[in-house]
Amino acid sequence: MSLAGIAIRRPVATTMLMISMIFLGIISMISMKSELLPNMNIPLVIVNTTWQGAVPQDVESQITKKIEDTLSNVDGIKQIRSTSAFGRSQVLIEFDYGVDINMKKGDVQKEIDSIRGDLPASANIPDVQKREAGSGNLTMMINVSGPNMSEVTTFVNEFMKPRFERIKGVGVVETSGAPEKQIQIQIDSNKLAAYDLTPVELYGMIRNASINLPLGVIKTGGKEIVARYMGEFNYLDDFKNMIIRSNGKTLRLGDVAKVVLTTEDPEDSTEMNGRQAVSISIEKSADGNTLEIADAAKKSLKEMQAYLPPGVKTQIVMDYSKDINSAISGVKGNAVTGLILATIVLMLFLKNVRATLLISLALPIAIMFTFVFLASQGVTINVISLMGLSIGVGMLTDNSVVVIDNIYRHITELKKPVMEAAEDGATEVTVAIIASALTTMVVFIPILFIPGIAREIFRDMALSIIFSNVAALIVSLTLMPMVASRFLKANVDITSEGKVFGKVKSIYLKIITWAIKNKIKTVVIAFGAFVATMIIGPAMTKTQFIPDQDFGKYGVILELQKGLTLESAEKVAKKAEAIIKKDPDTKSYIVLASKDTVVVNVDIGDKGERKKSMFKIMDDVRPELAQIPGVRLNIKPDFQSGGGDRDVEFRIQADNLETAEKIAKEVQEKIKKVPGIIDVKSSMDPGNEEARVVIDRDKLRAYGINPYELGQTISYAFLGGNRAQGQTVSVKTGTEEIDVLVRLADKDRRKISNLEQLNVRTADGKFIKVSDVAKIVMAEGASEINKVDKIYSVSIGANDGGIGLGGVQSAIVKAFKESNPPKGVTYSWGGMSQMFGEAIVQMGAALAISIFLIYAILAAQFENFMLPFIIIGSVPLSLIGVYSGLILTGQPFDLMVMIGIIMLAGTVVNNAIVLIDFIKILRERGEDMYSAVLESCRTRLRPILMTTMTTVFGMIPLALGFGDGAELYSGMSIAVIFGLSFSTLLTLVVIPILYILTMETQAKVSKFFGRIFKKKTV
Repeated sequence: MSLAGIAIRRPVATTMLMISMIFLGIISMISMKSELLPNMNIPLVIVNTTWQGAVPQDVESQITKKIEDTLSNVDGIKQIRSTSAFGRSQVLIEFDYGVDINMKKGDVQKEIDSIRGDLPASANIPDVQKREAGSGNLTMMINVSGPNMSEVTTFVNEFMKPRFERIKGVGVVETSGAPEKQIQIQIDSNKLAAYDLTPVELYGMIRNASINLPLGVIKTGGKEIVARYMGEFNYLDDFKNMIIRSNGKTLRLGDVAKVVLTTEDPEDSTEMNGRQAVSISIEKSADGNTLEIADAAKKSLKEMQAYLPPGVKTQIVMDYSKDINSAISGVKGNAVTGLILATIVLMLFLKNVRATLLISLALPIAIMFTFVFLASQGVTINVISLMGLSIGVGMLTDNSVVVIDNIYRHITELKKPVMEAAEDGATEVTVAIIASALTTMVVFIPILFIPGIAREIFRDMALSIIFSNVAALIVSLTLMPMVASRFLKANVDITSEGKVFGKVKSIYLKIITWAIKNKIKTVVIAFGAFVATMIIGPAMTKTQFIPDQDFGKYGVILELQKGLTLESAEKVAKKAEAIIKKDPDTKSYIVLASKDTVVVNVDIGDKGERKKSMFKIMDDVRPELAQIPGVRLNIKPDFQSGGGDRDVEFRIQADNLETAEKIAKEVQEKIKKVPGIIDVKSSMDPGNEEARVVIDRDKLRAYGINPYELGQTISYAFLGGNRAQGQTVSVKTGTEEIDVLVRLADKDRRKISNLEQLNVRTADGKFIKVSDVAKIVMAEGASEINKVDKIYSVSIGANDGGIGLGGVQSAIVKAFKESNPPKGVTYSWGGMSQMFGEAIVQMGAALAISIFLIYAILAAQFENFMLPFIIIGSVPLSLIGVYSGLILTGQPFDLMVMIGIIMLAGTVVNNAIVLIDFIKILRERGEDMYSAVLESCRTRLRPILMTTMTTVFGMIPLALGFGDGAELYSGMSIAVIFGLSFSTLLTLVVIPILYILTMETQAKVSKFFGRIFKKKTV
């Protein structure tokens, strides 16, 4: 007995199965996390090391190189990239996909620990972290302002930040515009020398004077009393009154230095709509839930309102959970709209409310059961996973349409009773719809197994489509026959054509009759259209990695030359602020200024509240922002916290850094002149101006001065010592821990002459000036030193200004070749361009494997090696529609379009399967080939058009791009709509002709070999 027969005979069991599927689906859906994009397992470990005040050359030689060398002991490394910049070293270790990243992080940590003793003592301990896409995502940004910024800073650092850090799922909480408090022992170099003291000695005295020590236990009177030595200073007066000497006359710290409570030299500042503020950024961890974190943060913020200092106000300036809810609601809304449109299409074809409602039952049940499968695989509710369901809104009813249509054919044409027709009609097409569902599913299976960035992005979508098709197949083979046997009536004919469809069929039969008479012409026209499309299409479409989305927020990044003060950066920020402020679409803005970057984050409101798109607004403000002198502009379609990446990153690698820089300079100058390339940036930009203290070793030896002691004296005076991790003296007051540093006052650190006039003690106890044993040489330092796999690298970044990712890359490669690079100089891509290249290769491999799997399924179904080639001919025909759709709508070719093509590979063959399968059935019944082809075309035209139109109309809302974030999936939807439409029209004509030609050729070959064999036997 068939599966349909069991379902028909056990209606209660079938009904309970469907109800259980819905119930489990609802429970699963409620339990799933919601995110904008899926979490991605990116095999990347990052080693960050800070060495305050160190120039890039020293960072590279004393930290970065040592870390790179020790990593040779770690297996599975794909690439090592390093950046040595002012005061910091960053080493990125990229592993092969598929490795256990937690284990590799441990291996890296073990190697780093082994060289800690070789690193500079004043550098911080290297921080080893794994990169998790999904972690580090900005969840919420809160601004805090008030009349007294010192109070605001204290409240943020001591109360708000720790409170947010305790929220489950929070990874990092960062602040901007809130410099740490600091107790400075502001020395006077001449006064110290008068008392025969050096900054190093003074700091050592403070360290020894402010200390708590355990003293053990005193047993007395039958009790144990814990003894503590309480020597730590807790107040400013403790430091001021600290006795340095008491030989006849008491000398206190306040006599030789000024003790002040101040802040660390500010590195950044924040303003909200022109008012100074402190910004708090909350980032989630990999396993955190953005919606839960946002809710918890809002609750904590509300609870803290009662404790805010007078006049202090808080404002949530960015809530990522709103974007997620908006994007998910948009996808859901488009899916519902698609369902309504698909139902209308069914109603127009079936002209029967009962039959339409029966088929429409398949969709919600299949979707609900899909959530059960997705939850079991740890998939979140995100735009990508929901997209997998949304694009199948019309597709999920296809199998049910075929089943119901065939059941009606058995009722009306074969005059069978309803019960018998339901079983026979469903059983007859079971193999065809299983094959059809399998071809849709198998195209996504390779994506799950080919390691790489493509799998990480599209895994959730692949699972959604596979599971939803499994659920839809179960529904169509069980529920549809059962409800058809109970609710369909023999006196209703849903196969009646009507005037419109009758005319369509008449035109189609004339076309197919002509095509049969002109078989070669038909194939040549189709092949010529395909070749022309593949030549013209790629040339007329731009390329892009992932579509930018309009959430009503964009970031303006102004990169400044190195070496500017924060005050200079704030002046630039004011100019940018004035431009943004006067734009009528600006609702609010936040300015984040640091010494080398100014970021203006702009909120322009939801898409439905304005007439212009966010991208048009960005283009409108760009020209005026680009006129600000001394800045390099970069505008990104989202809030930013620092320097944003460029669309394309081009790396020039050479053994010699000067050679790489020379070629990079030529390439940079050439591409700046190319229209459509904007925001060009290079890593070889000038670095900070350096005041190099060049010592005279002969004089040092004559004075008996140790070079290290000289450097330490200068470092303590300007940088403040001792800054090595765990070595800084600190004061604990309540919840605060404040560092204590000996250094010159801010006004005494502003001139080069102050450095020259510092006092240095000689071996005989006298004091001389730094200028007596060294000279100050001004020079330009390196901005940063980059390496790839320990080879020097200079990178050039650029944004797409309208010519597409491929156009930018082609222009850069052309400029590189025109520079005549010497042998040994190579190039590679980084950032988004690297990921795009890798993803396209992976998707291409997935498509090739998918086509082979489709062939295998079809060969097994038809028990024939030739017929699958005919059916797979539908796939290249769909590309004619894909490129036509992209060109007509101006959409770029991106990864989402590529996933649409893969989906088409599994979808467009379904129509050919239905057509060829029925031809095969008719021929087995004794009809000749031409009659079988014409009858199959006549009979299967209606279900083919019906299933195509339900899929196409179901995807129209996605293609129209309504709702926030719709740009992500509109291009893919357009590719599928046009690809499926063109493929269907061509399939209805070309596939029957290919079938006839193949069968005739096969017959001639068999006849030829038959004659040869006959002659040999005679």
